[in-house]
Amino acid sequence: MDGEQETLNSDDYWRARIAAALALDELDSIDKDLEALGSGARKWRFAVAVRRNALKGNATPGVTPKSNSSDNAQTSTPKTPFATAYGLPAPDGRRLHGYRLTANNFSALQADLAQHRSYKRLDTGYNPGLFALWASEWFRRSYRGGSRNWDSLTSVLGLPQPGQIEQNVLRDITRSGLKQWGRPVYSQTSNQYLATLAREGGFPAYAVAAGAQGWAKAILEAIVQRLMRSAATNEIDALALAEEQAINLPGVFKDQEFIQLCADLAFAIVKVRRDYEPAANAEGMPLASWLKLNQPNWHNVLPISTGEAEADKLIEALIQVEAIKGSVVTVERFLLRDPFEGAWREAVRLVLDGEISAANMASVDKSHGRLRAFAAGAMAKHLPGELALFDPPAFDANTWSVRSSRDARGIRPLPFNCALQIDLRAGSRLISQVDLPGGKPRRGQLLVCVLEEGDIDVPRALRVVGSGSGSYRQSELFLQVPANWAVFATDQGSITDLGAGVGQTKIWRVTGGARLTDPTNDIYKVLCGQSKDQAARIDLIGSHPRWASVEGDVDLFAGPPHVSKSAEGNLVVRQLGSSLWKPAPASLPIGHYELGLRQDGIMVDRRRVAVLPVTANITTVFKSSGAEFELTGFEGVAISPAGDAPVQASAKGDRWLPKPVPTMAHCFSAKIDWQSATPLMVTIAYPVEASIATWDGRILPHRSILTIDDLSGLVAVDQGDMVLLAHLRDPKSSIRAEMSWSFSREMPMSAIALDIASVLLPTSIDAEVVLDMNNGINTNWHVRQFPLELKKEGTRFVASEAIVDDSVELWGRSFLDPLVEQSFGPYSLLSDSNHRPIALPDELHGDWLVYLRRETRVLTRPQYVRTVPSGSAPVGILAQAMAAPFGAAQDQALAEFLKLAGSDEPESAAALAELLKLVESLKGLPPVTFNVLTKLPAFPDVLARLAYCAQPDQRDAVMGLAFGLPFAWFTIAKCHWKAAEQAFGQASMELFKDLGADAPRFSLQRIEMARKAISERQPLLAPVLGECDAVPLGDAAQAFMRHAVQQIQTTHGTRYRARLATALPAYFQRFNQQYYDTLDAPCAAALAVRGEWNPTPSDIQHFKLIERTFPTWFSEAFAVSLQGYS
Repeated sequence: MDGEQETLNSDDYWRARIAAALALDELDSIDKDLEALGSGARKWRFAVAVRRNALKGNATPGVTPKSNSSDNAQTSTPKTPFATAYGLPAPDGRRLHGYRLTANNFSALQADLAQHRSYKRLDTGYNPGLFALWASEWFRRSYRGGSRNWDSLTSVLGLPQPGQIEQNVLRDITRSGLKQWGRPVYSQTSNQYLATLAREGGFPAYAVAAGAQGWAKAILEAIVQRLMRSAATNEIDALALAEEQAINLPGVFKDQEFIQLCADLAFAIVKVRRDYEPAANAEGMPLASWLKLNQPNWHNVLPISTGEAEADKLIEALIQVEAIKGSVVTVERFLLRDPFEGAWREAVRLVLDGEISAANMASVDKSHGRLRAFAAGAMAKHLPGELALFDPPAFDANTWSVRSSRDARGIRPLPFNCALQIDLRAGSRLISQVDLPGGKPRRGQLLVCVLEEGDIDVPRALRVVGSGSGSYRQSELFLQVPANWAVFATDQGSITDLGAGVGQTKIWRVTGGARLTDPTNDIYKVLCGQSKDQAARIDLIGSHPRWASVEGDVDLFAGPPHVSKSAEGNLVVRQLGSSLWKPAPASLPIGHYELGLRQDGIMVDRRRVAVLPVTANITTVFKSSGAEFELTGFEGVAISPAGDAPVQASAKGDRWLPKPVPTMAHCFSAKIDWQSATPLMVTIAYPVEASIATWDGRILPHRSILTIDDLSGLVAVDQGDMVLLAHLRDPKSSIRAEMSWSFSREMPMSAIALDIASVLLPTSIDAEVVLDMNNGINTNWHVRQFPLELKKEGTRFVASEAIVDDSVELWGRSFLDPLVEQSFGPYSLLSDSNHRPIALPDELHGDWLVYLRRETRVLTRPQYVRTVPSGSAPVGILAQAMAAPFGAAQDQALAEFLKLAGSDEPESAAALAELLKLVESLKGLPPVTFNVLTKLPAFPDVLARLAYCAQPDQRDAVMGLAFGLPFAWFTIAKCHWKAAEQAFGQASMELFKDLGADAPRFSLQRIEMARKAISERQPLLAPVLGECDAVPLGDAAQAFMRHAVQQIQTTHGTRYRARLATALPAYFQRFNQQYYDTLDAPCAAALAVRGEWNPTPSDIQHFKLIERTFPTWFSEAFAVSLQGYS
């Protein structure tokens, strides 16, 4: 007996037995034996699960395969075509539902099997295979729920009622029959033979009897929605989600087999979508229509028989289900591989669609209405622009709702040590700064990740799910660890080195589990395939010194922080660089050290901590000689400014004094020294006059020339509260515009970049926006479209400043082929040490535009160049118009071209396609570069068609035209939108003409896709293109005036009343006339959509200003004004 027990505890025994198993019933027998051994056999039960997945097959012919080794059947597959009489090929290992037995052949097969009249005859030749095929199809066609039994099958075939002996014979027949098809039995328990037949048959027809309106749809949608949230979800996740839905199943279907069928079907749908949706989206087509045109046999991969109306409706509904969006605002950290260089970077995904709790928004007054969110602090260096809209709670709620901007979606590079904070702004005012939930800096040397994008051998994105030691549900994990750590596989585990990670780290793929040892002999353990996630960590709660900031993986506290641990274990501390751990005292000591959590010899989590005395403080004192800093309460801890700081320590060392010639910087570095501890560098703010500075502290000099692209690397700074002013200067226009933004201490310039662009870009190519602080000093900074000039010296060109960047090139476009951009070679001191003027190639002919470009950024104003006249013909309809002599002739030719693009003539589609290609090709060139684009505001019908007809990868560029041209999408008359939609629908019908009766349905779906894409990029168009709920105008106006009256720029109030008095709301007359222009703006814009007037460029600029300053008011008043006033 002792020898037998020793064998059962032998790793070699279980390893060999599992490896030898060739069928699922053998694995079930092994699993049952392991279960009897208790928790000590957990690792081998995991190995059984891995082996079971390896034995399962799901090959399907007739569909273009997507690489996935786990989908290929590995059981022995006989080649004899024994079912040809029923229209089936030789067995090839696919599930039985994949053979698509027709109704007539099913009836014929049933009649043939019924002729045997005995169990013995069923167990001869290929009859077992035919029986398994028929039985699986019977469960699909005829099963109505409830318990499965052999009687339901045998009675149909006219066989005697089966007793225990006959039931055993039927199990043998089923096992043999499945083997003839190359299919396994999923489990060896008695009822699993029936369950296997049912699962092989696929989703039962009875469950889809109501098609897209039945209970099955709701359950399957819920599973698909959640599976679509991540590219890493798999069959195990599908089953877990299906089990969550079991409570919603009708009683007769509430069994494990049907739950598994739900998981199979949902995951098959998701796999089809992952494989083919990107291609369908790239062509702007509904997935169902794309599949019909490009993969007509795609249904064969689904465990459900299609071709029946109700089943087809269900499947089409499921492939349109959108991934469920995060119900709670949060943050996800990632490792992201650069697609070109292959290097890994730290990254983040902001989940900004959902709700954010009142606790996070406690500092925000909801009476401000809708707020715009921008990255704050260090986060703004990496994520410029508007991130989201925050809408206040409803009357009876306490959570804010959040909707992300397109630019904030996806995975974006961002260092893990960056805290995620956002500024909430109402127009030009900063309302509050809040921390995003889950946005604390990510610490830890050992990061645990799961696959998000790519495949297991070449991952593209890894989502961080933990740090340090832990147990995880996923059967496969990816670990990023320092390169000098040793990594070992646990028993029955495996590890694969995937190469370098971020910095001096490596990435390892792990199955089963891994043990890791660092150079100080700390041991970590990470286990995969566990019953639940259990990743412990240390949390530190305390006060951070407001006068200093740190970077890297260290937390700095003033006074000992409170330590919270999420698992059992002992807290230990040690000096940096030491390998000797000591028990941590009840209150953490002053110093700079490591804090660890250990359990049973395993390091669970580890943090680097720096603690100052609770009294340590630095106070700024303003004197006539400049700013001084008083140091108090450091009690044995030394702190000194860096050598390049604008201050120096006094003789006593208790204060820092300004240097005679201070450095122009708004921050500087200082070093903190503890006795017997590693020093720490910190950053300290230095008070300066209101200025614009770089993030590393350098103050920009007076009259600095900036571009929109430069703003993401800059910050406005001041000692307290300040207002940044902006006004437009355009030498070619009389239009004037002014804007202002309030801030306290600092404001990332990326937060206002779009505001500045909205004023600068629609004007002439030579305009600029002048920035100034409202402090009476008159320091200016000039924002222009281009940072440099390209000057002509004879027949050559030279930049206004030396360029040391090997990515800068001289580019050009010929008027004879304006859609094609041509490089004339690099322009840099790195390629030409003398920086000689560059000449254009001698073979150039005709008229050209030339400019310097660095990747997607154009550095110089395009220069017009006329060379030797060309004998070549213009390429395309647009080029023919551009070839007309400059002036009235060209204006006329371009106008005719645009009329053609907006017409229903045969050549209109070609003209529109050329225009779309031109817009797509701009890539940093201002739209006003081309005369044809400057004329677009006068052709709103063409603009609407561009929005509808743009391919998905063109639509961002098209919708971005409103930033660079003097028009607004939300002022285009509705008649033009209707005409564009009708033309788009006719084009869709032509696209889907081969789909016969399905063409109208898919055309409508394509139109709806275009509407949604347009409205997503310009939300004000939602009520223009479709229906939208509207707030009563009086309620909206009263709420707006209550909280925003102090911020409204007062005027004479006659901008719109002088022209539209009778059409504008009389309700506003109860307010002071000086507010009329702001109140009227959204209503006047809506009147333009209704076709009642044509706004001037100055009016449109005013609309844009009011919409950005008061977004809630503008959207509410605009929506209700479209419907008219009572």
